[in-house]
Amino acid sequence: MDFPSGQGSDLAGVVVAVGAGVDGIAVGDEVLGWMPGPAAQATHVAVPAVHLAPKPARLSWEVAGSLHMVGATAYAAARAVGAQPGETVVVSAAAGGVGTLLVQLLTGRGVRVLDIASEANAEWLDQHGVVPVPYGDGLRERIEEAAGAGGVDAFIDLYGPEYLDLAVDLGVPPDRIQTTVAMERAARIGARTDGRHNATAREILPELVDLVASGTVELAPKRTGSLP
Repeated sequence: MDFPSGQGSDLAGVVVAVGAGVDGIAVGDEVLGWMPGPAAQATHVAVPAVHLAPKPARLSWEVAGSLHMVGATAYAAARAVGAQPGETVVVSAAAGGVGTLLVQLLTGRGVRVLDIASEANAEWLDQHGVVPVPYGDGLRERIEEAAGAGGVDAFIDLYGPEYLDLAVDLGVPPDRIQTTVAMERAARIGARTDGRHNATAREILPELVDLVASGTVELAPKRTGSLP
């Protein structure tokens, strides 16, 4: 990062002015979206219209203003491994902001999800159709037992490089291993590193808004300002 630098790309607010040639957005509209660069934490921002979507009244400002980055990252990760209905996908760190959306996107498509999780998150995961697998010694064996005879079809890592090695040990093909954090290890084994830039706002933002606003996808409860 170069300094001075802004921070924050997700946003939500009320339109106070509209540029020439913009259709479908009017002054007074409540919208959500994202900035092309890290400059969203301001009272007023100029945003390309294609980066915005209407904010439903039933969607809180807190959720609306934090949806795009985690949503696009989750969407890109799910798409990267090409998970199909009936397949088994392992996800590490699924109780974080990206992970909670990701596992629900996968289960909503008929994918069986195994999550490497702590006991503290097991109840939430189980309630959302995810099979929690406790981490620690013997993890590979527990995953293999939970996966059953069909084995693991894909692996999405949201935590660190050791899980890419685990995916390889489980026999997952490199092109079906995805990470958002372990870029160097991914380059060495040929895994995918798709991020939010691989899922543009125009493609997925309205879909994410509908899923969350309708209650089809639930954001895991967190205290405002807390870490995942």
